[in-house]
Amino acid sequence: MLPDYVIVDSSLSYSLPKNIAASVAIDALSQAVESYWSVGSTAESQHYARQSIEIILESIEGAVIKMDAGAKDAMALAANLSGKAINISKTTAAHAISYPISTFFNVPHGHAVGLLLGCFFEINSDFERYGINDPRGASYLTNTVQQLCNLFGAENPLDCKLVWYKMMNDIGLQTNIYKLGVRTTNDIDLICENVNLERLNNNPVIVNEETLRNTLNSLF
Repeated sequence: MLPDYVIVDSSLSYSLPKNIAASVAIDALSQAVESYWSVGSTAESQHYARQSIEIILESIEGAVIKMDAGAKDAMALAANLSGKAINISKTTAAHAISYPISTFFNVPHGHAVGLLLGCFFEINSDFERYGINDPRGASYLTNTVQQLCNLFGAENPLDCKLVWYKMMNDIGLQTNIYKLGVRTTNDIDLICENVNLERLNNNPVIVNEETLRNTLNSLF
């Protein structure tokens, strides 16, 4: 059910501790990015997602590090836009993998999503290796990923991945999965066995167990 009206009151976020502000900011940005490349995306959802990404990239450091009220106001609007986007498109692989990381290793949701999402700039651009999942085809997906890279000021998916993880580090979010408690083969097994398949199937390229394991191992 969708409301006729919403109240987006950014003042409710003014007193958030920095670690929580960082996690929810990355969650909103991840929602927007995933919505943009989602198999379920539409022109409308991409419009909301693009607006959200642009606002967040301008505001995230001010909102999280400087605790600036104006930046937090902008972030509240961007979070609403990213929610409108994923309501249409749904999320993708990074969200799918994040749930067991939060459940079993106590990593806040947004932090867990962000931890995975950077890797998918490269994965989702390499459809020849992984196999394309989006019926709109290779050319569409190539353009979509490049549009996202452009929004992040990156030339290519690898550069975009580096920009992503630098941003996470800059706002105080750990990007080494070992330091977050995922340390053994059994830990990796536990995550892979509890991935949300619905969200995984919404990813623009095919993600199998080998890809899951390789992605998680790359974060050590």
